[in-house]
Amino acid sequence: MRQFIADLRLWQKNAAIAALFVAMTALPGVLLLRSQLGALSAAYGEAAAMAPAGEVLHLVQVTQQHRGLSAMVLAGNEAARAAREGKQAEVDQAIARVEEGDAAAAQAGRLQQRWQVLERGVSAADLAWQQSFDLHTALIADEMRLLEAVAESSGLALDPG
Repeated sequence: MRQFIADLRLWQKNAAIAALFVAMTALPGVLLLRSQLGALSAAYGEAAAMAPAGEVLHLVQVTQQHRGLSAMVLAGNEAARAAREGKQAEVDQAIARVEEGDAAAAQAGRLQQRWQVLERGVSAADLAWQQSFDLHTALIADEMRLLEAVAESSGLALDPG
């Protein structure tokens, strides 16, 4: 074997060393590459889910604000009426944006129906402030469940680590 190696030309010796190097590093390199591609794919999925999750979070925020303004108006504070009506329009827009998303259109449709019933009751002053507050709180809890569903369906709730 020693004589065989000694008889090889320099380029042949370098080629043999390169072949040995490739053979020793191929498997770990492929495994590392697969691992990194998996992490990259998970990151792209999470990034794509950020917009729908952000829309649901915005919906929760404006619903909470509407809850407070509605309680103020129903308790007799007429100065908050214009702000409540403006916030009502924001909630309507936020629900529409959530419904446009693919992740939770069916659940968002149910939220839309519950919101309309609640809003009619608040606008007509058919509800006491405590009833309105309780119904808003239940709606917000459903919105948070929607956020969980969006996070789970998109992979945001999972740690790919």
